Order: sequence, then structure tokens, then C-alpha cells
Amino acid sequence: MQELRWAKMLRWSSSWPAATRLHADRMLAALQAECADDLDVTLMLVHEWESADPEHRSALVDRYLLSAATLNAVLRRRDELLQSLQSRTKTTEVRHIDLRLSDRLRRVVAWASPNAVYSDVDGEWHPTLVPRADPDVVARLHDGARPVIGSDSLLTRRAAPPFLVAPVRDRRRQWVSPLQEPADRVTLSFCIALQQHHLAGDVPLLAHVAGHQHVAAIRPPTVLPGDRLLVEPVGQRRDGVQVRALIMQPPVLLPDVELAAEEYSTDDSGDLAQREAQENDTGGLDVDPLNAADFLVPEESTPFQVTSDGGETERPVNPYAELEIVTSAFDPGHPVVVVTGIADGTVLAQPDPIAAAERFAQRFSPGDRCGVEVTDIKALRRDRRSVVIAKEHETGVEVPLTALDIGFGVRDVSLEAIPVGTRLNLAVLMVDTETGLIQLSALPDIAATLSRLAQTTREPFSGTIVDAHSQSIHVMLTPDGDRLRDDDPPITIDVRADDLPPRPTEMTVGQQVRVRLNNRTLRATSIDLDLPDLKLPTGPFERAGRTLTLSDAVAGRDVLAIYRAARGLGVGETTALHRAISTLLVRRLRPRARIIDVTGLTRLQHQDRVTARVAAVNDKQITVEVEGGTWATISRSHLAWPDQPPPALATNEMVDVFITEVVPDQGKIALTLRDPDKDPYARLVEGNLFSGYVAGSDKNGIRLTVPDPAVELFIPASETGFRGDDIPATFTVGSLLTARLIQVDRDRRRAVASRWLYWEELRLPSDVLHALEGSRGPVVKRLDHLVGEGVNLRLDADVLKVRWAGVQGGVPAYEALRRLRSVIYGNRAEIRVPHSGPLDRRAREDIAGKFGSLVRLDRDEEGGRPAWTLTVLHPQDVPIRDIVADVVNRYPHRIRASGLRTTTEVPFQDARKAFLLGERERRARREPASALSFVRPYNYLDIGAGDSYEQAAQRLWNCGLRLEQPEWIVEDRVSLDAHRGVI
Repeated sequence: MQELRWAKMLRWSSSWPAATRLHADRMLAALQAECADDLDVTLMLVHEWESADPEHRSALVDRYLLSAATLNAVLRRRDELLQSLQSRTKTTEVRHIDLRLSDRLRRVVAWASPNAVYSDVDGEWHPTLVPRADPDVVARLHDGARPVIGSDSLLTRRAAPPFLVAPVRDRRRQWVSPLQEPADRVTLSFCIALQQHHLAGDVPLLAHVAGHQHVAAIRPPTVLPGDRLLVEPVGQRRDGVQVRALIMQPPVLLPDVELAAEEYSTDDSGDLAQREAQENDTGGLDVDPLNAADFLVPEESTPFQVTSDGGETERPVNPYAELEIVTSAFDPGHPVVVVTGIADGTVLAQPDPIAAAERFAQRFSPGDRCGVEVTDIKALRRDRRSVVIAKEHETGVEVPLTALDIGFGVRDVSLEAIPVGTRLNLAVLMVDTETGLIQLSALPDIAATLSRLAQTTREPFSGTIVDAHSQSIHVMLTPDGDRLRDDDPPITIDVRADDLPPRPTEMTVGQQVRVRLNNRTLRATSIDLDLPDLKLPTGPFERAGRTLTLSDAVAGRDVLAIYRAARGLGVGETTALHRAISTLLVRRLRPRARIIDVTGLTRLQHQDRVTARVAAVNDKQITVEVEGGTWATISRSHLAWPDQPPPALATNEMVDVFITEVVPDQGKIALTLRDPDKDPYARLVEGNLFSGYVAGSDKNGIRLTVPDPAVELFIPASETGFRGDDIPATFTVGSLLTARLIQVDRDRRRAVASRWLYWEELRLPSDVLHALEGSRGPVVKRLDHLVGEGVNLRLDADVLKVRWAGVQGGVPAYEALRRLRSVIYGNRAEIRVPHSGPLDRRAREDIAGKFGSLVRLDRDEEGGRPAWTLTVLHPQDVPIRDIVADVVNRYPHRIRASGLRTTTEVPFQDARKAFLLGERERRARREPASALSFVRPYNYLDIGAGDSYEQAAQRLWNCGLRLEQPEWIVEDRVSLDAHRGVI
């Protein structure tokens, strides 16, 4: 077993489609669920294999994804090892594996191999000196080497035990990648978990294993990933819908998995060490950037159950009825779910992919475009790579994708950088409603992008190192907006070790580099394709007999047209066509590259001056090569500052260029010939005044041209003091204007100015803010009578910003500030007005303007009657008695009566309405009139201007009314409640 990892017993290929790899990874997790180490997994799989009847092993291979050749070779090798020990036994028959003896085996191995015991120290495995171990042997075995557990080991994915036994598989000096120096490593391939009681000192072996008790045997789960169950709902759960299994359905068919009968019938002769199952993990750019699907129905699906003595018993009608099953969603129209795994005794399931494929086929057909959104990244246990789960929102179908479905040559390590929520625009390759297969691919966009790259110039690309192998590294190209756009699929190129810089160990994964694509000789490429019924559309793909040829550049529509032409083909034929197109594109258009600059971008800084060679010149731009091999394009607008003539340049001329932007993490660099020392914007200082001429104005603001320095300032509408619609008429083109600079952005070449030349900030106390408070917040316009029209006021929290452009509106700036300070730092008075009617807004504004103060009116209750409090903030040189007298004079003379009675037989309400109507008509004729009101428990008569009580009482009598117990209330209706200075 030390020559072959236990994982070889389970079939696996990195070229499988995403759905197959995801299923195989779930199967691996399910089989490992109850196992402690590699020993448990190996013994369990071999026990299941040798306990099954030969005619049932084909079904077992399909169910567990086993490798029959590997398992047969393991049993044959065991028989060869035991053959010499059976000479004196009563029978030559080898007893089947008894899983209950695994704990005794651990004791024997720990006693017999003391030099191979390791302990977990802070997550790393180190050799441990145990009883019976030879310190000298242990030291020589691991001197200068670091133990590394193999990538397929179970212990790399589960909680580690305190000890383990791991036979040394290999010890050599190896090159991990061109980016690292070689290292001595000890690879540990087969791990056995040990506990403290498994280790013994000088105790004899027989005594060490004596008294061993049998432990429960480990068996595979009853239900495994890929099983399809007809179910009925039980109830809702937080994590989905709980269902009950009714009957077993045919299992899910796996794309690209060979027939079990063929795999089982292969010749299994030969030595195990020379017959390792081939691991089809070619990865990288050597694999076609396409994944196909061949669906195979198991030859024998009859369920069987193997007993402990090797016999068979029939399963019950519904062996899954007692399982606790939870599915992510439940469709009453298609009550079939597919098992995805087991967690804490609960069977996890998903809706049947066949139903999802049927919904998808109603909306999409091969050759259509399909937009999906990344919803999850599934990390696979088997090969440490990833599968992207993308969802099509219109149908609600989730489709698994591999890296090769998304981009060209992208290894799965780069998928970890794809954020959830990323939108992908892919093409529909096939939709098979019989097996539930949905295959999406970016091949049309990949073909168009590779064709474009094949025709580009030798100007270098920026890129990021995303992976490294023993003889090459992979660099993902960074879009430059022209040759490689942002919406193009990811393109990863292969850089061989011979094309690396002299010191590759200075590079790391994730580093930015500059690469130059090699020129390719484009010639026709052919491949065999036996599809006589396929009618190819007109385009770069041509067919002659069984030969398919690519003779020209390919556009995305060419590949989509072939997909549409293949709608009538079967799954296998569509797969063959898809792989043929992919192979032709790889052979003809796959780019090769050389790294020309590794650390150049990291050394460059903003506004650095560097020397460059002019590589190309045209009317729109120049291309230069700076020191280190970095190439960049400079547009003609950046050859000189505005109003300055550009220099005359020739090819191979050396010039000084300046760096305007460099982002090493993204591989971006921007250059210019504009000297920062001659930049007109360098002379702009915030706060300075500049005079210029209006170059244009609209509702958004004003563009002001300043002759010295030669720049253009922008005055936003908010900094003009006028409404946006009034700006064009107020500031005409060519008029002279002075502005103050408030913001300069030299990188974006933008300068913002304000028409307000001077400003000052005043902090307002809480009582001033209260006086300004309105229904929707502070009302700054209540201060306009203090400052006039030429001053602009803004309130930011409790800070009042005062700005002005000059002396306007009759109030100079110094006078406006004096008035504001006199109110802010003046006196506060509260005037009590027990009157049913308040002062109107015009009266309050008149009082504020007359006394240079700030007035606020608040309503409250007094004895069940409305009353008013007038808060006045006034300068210290204004007497409060003058303000009170003015308020008193603004209220009319009032008479209060205990009652209002009729004097005739006319009803009271009719008489009252007649009086009110008559007074209204008198006011309309501008005659003296009074107002009658009732505020419980009194009636009030307000004598208007020019009127008298006698005249008003006579009009009441004429209407049939009279006041009872009338009395004047003039002197006590207004009172000064409080008066204080500012604190």
C-alpha cells in the first residue's frame, strides 16, 4: 500500500465536467464520514469489494465510483504476500477482512514501525521518539528534510490524532516550481491514526495486543450522493424542507465516467506498483478548455445487500423510510430529490436536475446566450481545486462550472478570487432533459479574444502570476481596454521555464509582471471528426469528409452558429464537436509569452522622471519602452500642456517621460511628456483670487477662463448665489468675473472656485437655533433682514457660514456681521401675550426688522385658553420696553363680556350670523368694523381701527344681540415674563 495511495481506489479526473467532479467529491466525503484515517478507508473499500459477489461488483463500481483494476490488484498482492505463510495451514483460502480487527492492526504497526511515528506539533508533523525507536535511525532518516503528507491523504482534511504512522514514500530534492529554490522533502503517503494506548515500550508484541476487544466495524452509509429518491413533504425546516422517502429511483448519470463493465473487465494482471491507476490530471493549458459529458446508464441497478458471511438478503421494500432527509427546495410537480451528502445524521438533498433541465430547456437552446450570477464557490477535497456554482435567475436553475468553462487556461486557484455576485455571460452548449445535464461555456468569447490577440502588436501585456508548476508558470493577462477588454473572458498564458527572467525565485504567486506575446505563424489546423449528419454553417470552420479544419480567425458568432447547427445531435456527438472546436482553437491560437519585466512596476512611483525609447509614432499616440522593458502608450493630448506645442518625435529617440499613475497590483501604468514643474495647475493655491472671463454658463454652473495661469475654473451653481435657471442670463459669455479658488485636483485636472470672495463662520448658541427652528428644520432666511441681499448664509449644524461677493443690497459686509453678532451676543426676552389670536407673520417680520432682532412665537395653554409667548433676541442697545409697547399697540382694543343674549324673537344663531356677515361686508367696503369671538367662558369684541364700542354695540342691538357685563381688558393682556442677557 505504500506504493499506491488509497485514493487510487476511487476514480477521479480533473478533466471531468463540473457536475461529475462535484458528485465524486461528495462521494469521497460520504465514504470518509466515519473513517479516522487512511487505514479505515482502505479496509472499508476492500472489505466491500471482496464481500460482494462477482456479478454484483459492476454495480458496486458504479455506486461508489471505484477502480476495479486497483482493487483487484490490491487483493492479488495480498494473496502473494500470504502465500509463503500458508504452507502449513489447513486451507489455502484467504479469510475476508474483518474490520473489527483494525484496532489490533494499529497496535501491531505501532510496535513494528517505531521509527515511522509522527506527532502533531502546532499543525505540523514531526518525527517522534517513542519506546523501541532508535534515535540515530530517526535522526538520519529526517536530517535536512521536511515531512509532507500527500495531497490525497485523509489526515490533511480532518482533525489530526495525537500520533500517526506514515511510511516514507519518497525522499528527494525536488523543484516545486520555478519560483522557489529546490527543497529536500520526505513525502508521507499512507497514514494510520494512533492513540496513546497504541504505543508500547519493550513489551512483547503478543502481550501488547493481548486483551484486545472488538470494535464496531465501519460501513459505508446506507444512502450515498447521487441516489435519487421519490419523496413526499413532511414539513418546513430552517434549512429547507423535510421530506420522507417513498421509493428509490434510477441514480444520477455521471458525465465522462467510463462504463463499469468495461473498467471491470480490463486485464488486471501485473505487479501493482507497475499498474497504478492513471490519474488523468493534466490541468493547465495542456487540457482542452472544454468539458464534455458522456452519460452512461448502469448495466445493473437491482439493489442488493451483502451479509457478513458473504451471502445476500433482499432489502425491505423501503429501506430509506427511517432516514431524516432535508432538501433545499421541493417541487410538488416533480417530487424527486437527489442526495448530496450526510451531515450529523441528516441526509442532505437537492431537487432533481432533470426537472431543472426541463425548465431551462423551455427558455434556452444550444447556441443561445445565457447570463448567470456566481452564488457559491465549492472547494473540492480531492484535488484542492474549486467548482463555481452559478444561477440563472429567470429559470432559477443552478449550473456548476469549472475554470475551463469560464476562461482560457484558467486554473482553479484563480476561481477563489471570483467574488460571489459576479455576472457571467456564457453560451449554452447543450441541455439534455433525459439526464439533467446543462453545459455552459465561454468558448465563443474565448475564440474571439484569442483571434484578436493573435493579430495584436508586440506591445507587452501586464499580468498576474496565478499558479506555478515544476517547469512553467501561469500568468493571467490584465485587460488593457483595447486588445483585451474588461468584458472578455479571463485569458491565462503558459510561460515556460526557459522564458523566465534570470532570477525566477524573486517572483511569487500574485505578483505583477510584464509579458510579451510571441508571434505565431497562423496556418490551417485540422482534426478528425466523424459527424456525417452535421451541416456546418459558412465560416472559418470547414469540413472535408472526416476532417474538420480551422483556416481563419474566429468570431463569437461563428461558434454560436455551430452550436445552433448541433441542436439535433445527441449528447455524445455534441460533446465530440465541442471538443474538436476547442482543440482547433488551442492548437491554432494558444499564445506563448516571455516575461520581460518583473519588478519594474514596483520600483516606479508617481511623478517619477524616467528615460524611455520611442518605439512607434502616429498621429494619435506614441509608444515608448521605459527602462526594464515596460511598454506604454501616450496619447497625443499628453505630449504637452494645453496651449503648448507638442514636441517632434522620431522612432528610437530617447525622451524623458513622467509617471502619472502606476498600480502594480493591477499591472497598470500611465505615462506623459508633461513636465510637472511646468504644470499651470501647480501655480493654483486654494484661497487665492483669480480674475477671468466667462467661457460658458448653464444651470449647472460657470466656466471661467483665467489667462494667467492658463487654466479653466468651474464655479458650481451652489457657489454663485443664483438659481440655476437664472445663471445664463446673469453671467453672460465674455463678462469679467473674480472668483476665489476653493479646490484643486491636479491629477484630474480640475479646479473649483466660488463667486463668494470672503467668508466667515459664526457658532450659534442653542437659543438662536431655537428661534430659527421651523417645521422642517432651521430657516436661515429669518436672518435676511439683518444682512441684506448681498450676503449668502448657510447653516451647517450649529455653524453659520457667512459669505459675500462685495457690497450689495445696501448693507456692507462689516455691517452685516455687526448686526449678526449683536443678535447672537445680545439680550433675550420672553413677552407673554394671553390673547386668543397670535401676531401674524407680517407683524413678526415687521417687529424683527424694526428693532434689528430675531422673533419667534410659541403657543401654549393658560387656564384652558390659548396664550402666546413671543421670544425676542435683540441687541443690547435696544430697550425692551420699546418692543413691548410696539407689541401692545399691534393688538386691537378688546372688550370681554360674560355672555351674549338676544333682544328680539330672532333665533340666536341667525342673529349672530347676521352680525358677522354685516361686519364682513363693512370690511369689504373699507369701513370701520369689529370682530366678535367666543373663547369659553367669555365672549370677546375686538374694536377695529376707526370703530368704537358704542357704534359696535348699536350694530349688535340692530341684529338683536347685546353683551352682558362688558368690560375693557387692555392693560393686562401683554406682560414681560423674562429678560436676560446672553450667557
